[in-house]
Amino acid sequence: MSSLLFELPDDVLFNVIEFSSIPDIFAIRATCKQFQALTKNRHVWTAISKRSDHDGFFPAVDLASQTVGDLERILLRAYQLDALWLNPSPNKLFFKRRWSLDNATLGIDIISDIHPIEIYQSRYLILLHKKVILVYDTLTKHEVFRQNAPEDQAFCCLYDSPRLTRMVMVSETDYFLPFILSNTNTISMCRITPLGIVTVTDCPEFRFGVEDDIWRSIGHDLAIINPNGFGEMVQLAHLPSRKVYPISVEFMHDPHIPFRYALFVPGGHVLLDFATSNPTTGHYFALYHPSDHPVLPTSTLRPSHQGHLALHIMRFDLLSSKISASDGSTSGFIWLLVYLRRNGNTEVCPLCITVQADGHLSFTLAAPSSHRITWSLRVNMNLTVNLDGRPRGIAWHRIRDQAEGHPVLCDVDIDCMGEPLIRTAKIDIPEDPHTGVMVALDVCQGLGVSLERTSGIHILDLVL
Repeated sequence: MSSLLFELPDDVLFNVIEFSSIPDIFAIRATCKQFQALTKNRHVWTAISKRSDHDGFFPAVDLASQTVGDLERILLRAYQLDALWLNPSPNKLFFKRRWSLDNATLGIDIISDIHPIEIYQSRYLILLHKKVILVYDTLTKHEVFRQNAPEDQAFCCLYDSPRLTRMVMVSETDYFLPFILSNTNTISMCRITPLGIVTVTDCPEFRFGVEDDIWRSIGHDLAIINPNGFGEMVQLAHLPSRKVYPISVEFMHDPHIPFRYALFVPGGHVLLDFATSNPTTGHYFALYHPSDHPVLPTSTLRPSHQGHLALHIMRFDLLSSKISASDGSTSGFIWLLVYLRRNGNTEVCPLCITVQADGHLSFTLAAPSSHRITWSLRVNMNLTVNLDGRPRGIAWHRIRDQAEGHPVLCDVDIDCMGEPLIRTAKIDIPEDPHTGVMVALDVCQGLGVSLERTSGIHILDLVL
């Protein structure tokens, strides 16, 4: 039988190998020199990369810029990390420091003024400081872009807070970072392609003329603009086309109810939350689908679904989602992790938002976990959500009523009963006091970034 296998033409063997799992490919490689050569062919790893774009947390890879060896290394590490999150080891996991950028290298005096700090395409480190914009290639450890602010002026990020949830984007999606120069109303855009090409251009299409203008990033290419804090003035900015769409809030009885939060939901949906400071008023949620919207700069974006929830929610983040369209209607679910105030106590619970085919949103609050573990949502929580709506990353775990806690890897899935299933594994950040706190994480390659006020920025690797 084995001799007949060797007589098969290479194109047939390629078809067998490229549909094998990554562990199976390495097992095939170990059998003989012919299979070793076949499994090192670019065709095999290109096919695996394309197949992996829709499978778990594999990074979007620019095939043209990678050698066969690099492609194999990237996909193997992504597979190992995927297995790690699904089947966490009983032993504690840890990060080790790969390399660092000190203040002198960065050319920055006060490193805490950097905002934001992002990892793009599992490779590029993006930093915005009041005096400089920097992009580093974490693979080659080289600076690929630097732009200094004019003398007596400073760069200012438009986003009022870091992204709580980061999306794993497809390879053709660019990264956009809007910013302004101090003492001006001119908005500029820093754009980074998957090949690491960086451009900065002025964007007169976007206006920034009010001091309390609020920009909230909800994805690499979408942002919410809220000029006066009220729901009637919320706008959606599509950064690649530089177009701004007014958002309709006609479903609320009072259009002056303040806008609170925005969340990008995989599948091209945007979930908005409106609430007053009075907890008895509750929250108005609306779901929008910009990709169904005609591309007209003056048209208004109307919600596909809306609903009201009579709870006092302080903040929330995405746990999981699955929304589909059929026969002209959209339905599905969105699981949120909500941080709420109820009966004088603070609770953290999963909340299921059911997207009904009739255009309504219904809400089901899950009971707190039986093992009495709560999740402390913090500004620097790092969650990455793949295109199927499944999040993974690092959160802060603590036992109820205990002040101290520890970071954990978390993977969220939906079980057979439709409930969120959260897997966790405890991790250690390096003991070195100069490492600082984790500020960014890429789950596809286990790449972390920490910041420390005196020693600089540190790039960390999750040890497998």
